[in-house]
Amino acid sequence: REILMKRYGSPRHDLRYMPVSSYLQALDETLRSPPDWDGLTMPTLVILSSGNRFGAAANARARLAGIQEASVVEIASDHWIHAGGPAELRQTIDSWVSPAS
Repeated sequence: REILMKRYGSPRHDLRYMPVSSYLQALDETLRSPPDWDGLTMPTLVILSSGNRFGAAANARARLAGIQEASVVEIASDHWIHAGGPAELRQTIDSWVSPAS
């Protein structure tokens, strides 16, 4: 786990294969304010990482409070859920898409 964070938790790895302009565009999109979700009424699955490397799940939960039909699930992972909890991620998505009757 620490090896993954050391390798992928730094922009140095990304900048080896990604043009700087593309990296900066992605960073800009990541840091810009999200749209206003208050009043969103469609069913929405939100999957959060329990890790605090790039933000706290509690802050995200507060921001998501405006979504009326949000299913918020937190998966134990440092940051990148695909690497830290792939089985839990798949189970969460599968259960939400096709709930047991």
